[in-house]
Amino acid sequence: MHDTCPWQIAPRGTRANSLVMMLIAGTALLAQYLKRPWLRTTEPPTAHHFTPNGLDTWRNAGLTYTHVFLTTIGITAIKAVHMTIQFKPQSNVAGDSRKARQGFGKRSASHPPTFCLPDDLTEASQYFATHGFAVLRQALTSAEISQLNTFFDQSQSAHPEQWGLGSKRKPHHRNQGLILSQPLLDHPELDAWLQHPGAYPLIEAALGGSDAVRWSEFNFREAPAGAGPGQMNFHHDAVMADRFTRTPYGPCDWVCSIHYLTDVDTESPAFCVVPGTHRFESLQDAYETLGDAYVEVPIYGEAGTAIIYDTAIYHTRLDGTGTKGRRTWHQYYARGGFVRSALPQTNRYVRPPSPPLTDWNLIPKRLAEHANPSMRLFFSHWNTAQCEWVARGYDPLFRAEMPRGEVTQ
Repeated sequence: MHDTCPWQIAPRGTRANSLVMMLIAGTALLAQYLKRPWLRTTEPPTAHHFTPNGLDTWRNAGLTYTHVFLTTIGITAIKAVHMTIQFKPQSNVAGDSRKARQGFGKRSASHPPTFCLPDDLTEASQYFATHGFAVLRQALTSAEISQLNTFFDQSQSAHPEQWGLGSKRKPHHRNQGLILSQPLLDHPELDAWLQHPGAYPLIEAALGGSDAVRWSEFNFREAPAGAGPGQMNFHHDAVMADRFTRTPYGPCDWVCSIHYLTDVDTESPAFCVVPGTHRFESLQDAYETLGDAYVEVPIYGEAGTAIIYDTAIYHTRLDGTGTKGRRTWHQYYARGGFVRSALPQTNRYVRPPSPPLTDWNLIPKRLAEHANPSMRLFFSHWNTAQCEWVARGYDPLFRAEMPRGEVTQ
């Protein structure tokens, strides 16, 4: 879904991949033996981290060198596995394969305007309401970009299998590049990113105000360098049937934010949208109906650029030359509460809350039962899996049986 329409991964370098995974496994075993999660932190280790088994005679300098050595091995091994992942090009079924490999090949010659929050919130909201998306510049600081990229490196080294870097890629890995689907479950340090001021005010406006925003999904993704062109089909994400006729159209049912964590240019994988297509059944319908107004808009930008889009508009990932990689942070939000009728003679409710986005996303106890009432409301959009997990007392064994619910701590 979203910038993850299914594509297939063609295996390459199977033997080399196996050797690399043996190296990763050996490094992980050594880290476990030393009783220290070396590959998950850059904190300089000290002797008191060890149990009295003879290792406590080591001192900081030696331990630090060991830490750096093991981390370097892990990251190098992960990069080697990246090179074995290849995208298998999709057939262009959404558009016209006689015209283009993706869509209809009617690409915009200019970049859309960019906005910076909070100063440009009014203009960004108006643009979003008209086109179904908006691009925000400098939505993250350089320090924040570095922090998130460090998280990528460390989590891929510590838990490669969760990203799809292990020898057995699961369906949601095989159909995507690399993805860490539910990092919030085991990483409370990521809570600070849930309502980031660089983009969140526009999300509130798109969904009808601060009280209407409900959390749906949070994940990290990477299109590995050298993966080749995947030629993903244009598609929309979750939609409601009433989008075709309701008046007014807004607020949206779901909104997604995508933050670029690496620079994105014409050679890189890039998000691409077809503005104003939220009321169309198919891309073909949009192409024929919009005529000259139909355009496919690639979005390029420096790391820290954010795209906010209505999940009902058609979009895809362009792969550029297929040689460069791209890292992104994705977060999805649903509309909560009932939308009242716009007619003056009635105040009845006409639009219920949006349904849960997925049937597998889980909310950890610290967020589902947050001390702040507004945060509890933010995390109140539960699917059946969440209800059952809560009823079982957040049982880690039950969580592990759910899709993408692996327990790492």
